[in-house]
Amino acid sequence: MIVSENHGDILFTKQFQSYVLERQFIVHVCRAADPESKGKVEAVIKFVKYNFARGRRFRTIRSWQEQCEAWLERTGNYKVHEKTKKRTIDVFTLEKPHLISISKKRILSNNESITKTILKDNTLQFQSNYYSVPIGTYQSRKTTKVRITTSDTHLYAYDMKSDRLIAQHPLTKGKGKLIKDSNHGREKDKRQKLELHICEVLRNFEEKEKAAVFIDQLKVKYPRHIRDQLRVIESIVDKNSDVLDQALTECLALKLFSAVDLRDVAIEIARRHVQTDTHSEKSDELSENYQTITARERSFESYLEVLGGERQ
Repeated sequence: MIVSENHGDILFTKQFQSYVLERQFIVHVCRAADPESKGKVEAVIKFVKYNFARGRRFRTIRSWQEQCEAWLERTGNYKVHEKTKKRTIDVFTLEKPHLISISKKRILSNNESITKTILKDNTLQFQSNYYSVPIGTYQSRKTTKVRITTSDTHLYAYDMKSDRLIAQHPLTKGKGKLIKDSNHGREKDKRQKLELHICEVLRNFEEKEKAAVFIDQLKVKYPRHIRDQLRVIESIVDKNSDVLDQALTECLALKLFSAVDLRDVAIEIARRHVQTDTHSEKSDELSENYQTITARERSFESYLEVLGGERQ
């Protein structure tokens, strides 16, 4: 941030000078190699380091920030200073009315950019909020940086090497918020695979419009088990594909929106078909047997012999 002390007329870097002008605050810089002035800041750092950070575990920067703020409310701001014998919260209450408010204007002006490090959860931090980047942007054992710019309403993140736009988000007010694009996670890939699976299942139906209505109802009724429902339909195709559309028509008529119901209806229809075919075969066989039987003609004398009579 500092280019040179310049005998008291401090020279800042271009980016930090722009930041100071936009935020409109006064910078007090400690002289180099001056422990008496820097000690006040270093003592605060040591206090936080050894009283809060030592031995504490955290998973993300956000959880670390939340723990730190809770510790300040619980301990840090209420501890009595050994020299001044005053609590930080009391001193701050007296100093607060004399503080100069900082401008809330955006940090970057149009066409200006800064670099940001990608965090482990594939997010970047900007103005106390977190913005997602595509999964896989973060590389383990390697510091990954992106270039970001802002407009009046949006934040843009660019790849450092190719200068390709990799993320775009609306700027959000407040602190600690996560702004996530659903396309940056695995959800997009899952949705694409699901749609492909549905298309494959639909190919097995002759009446695809009815089948699409049925599957849409499955998606509404079984959002977490839609893939299991599709697998049940595929099992019907393997065993009773010839009655699949007939079973679908009956399920829609009875408003049975379940792949298990579709399977059971298909099994019942197939069973009825088997019974009908078997009955038809037996009837045909019986008819054929009757058709082959012909009565043998007997002479008149044979009847007289049986009855014991005589011809007149």
